[in-house]
Amino acid sequence: KILIGGGYMKMSYLIDSNVLIYALDEESEFNEIALTVIAEAEKGEFTAYISSQNLDETFAVITNPKRVNSPLSAEDALKAIKENFLDNPALTIINPKANTVSKVFELSREHLPIRQEIFDIVLIATMLDNKVTGIITNNIEHFKRFEFLEVIDLDEYLQEFQIGSVIKK
Repeated sequence: KILIGGGYMKMSYLIDSNVLIYALDEESEFNEIALTVIAEAEKGEFTAYISSQNLDETFAVITNPKRVNSPLSAEDALKAIKENFLDNPALTIINPKANTVSKVFELSREHLPIRQEIFDIVLIATMLDNKVTGIITNNIEHFKRFEFLEVIDLDEYLQEFQIGSVIKK
């Protein structure tokens, strides 16, 4: 089910890689919205999680000139990720657990991912093993078939709550 609004605040959500990328990419049309999501987590409006996979994906994208207009050097990317995410006490990093591989296979048998979809399955298995059942993302299509997830659309997040305050880097 996709929940937009309707009392999801004060819940626990994973912030998807695309939101992290937008937060670091000042040229992105979603930069302000992404920064707002992080600011709301910092204010305690919801409990925010990031997976180690999200950090890997963020690094890969923000250093790739084919993916962003102004890619960061490896050194600058590491610094930005550390300062904005790793050192942010409002963001809890989650990792795969021993059982995550089994969950990946279980979810894969049920949902039959192809190509890159397996990475979403790994992320979802990691979330479930860490008891996180919601995600804030700009890629709702990747997650809407998983009925057990609460999927919050990044665009709708800002519109629904008419949030205007943002953090600045």
